[in-house]
Amino acid sequence: MEERPIRHSQSNHGDCIAGCHAGLISIIAFIVIVKQSVEEKEHLVRVNENSNSIKTNKRN
Repeated sequence: MEERPIRHSQSNHGDCIAGCHAGLISIIAFIVIVKQSVEEKEHLVRVNENSNSIKTNKRN
């Protein structure tokens, strides 16, 4: 009587681990993509600031 629930829970546990790993991987991938896009935006802002400062320096 006790063996069936244990085996059942183990198989479910394996499925749960696989599901959790898939979920974690997708979450991590999402975070990485968001970080990269944020860094690219920051880089573009810096480039714009640099070009603006160059323009103001030329005016002076």
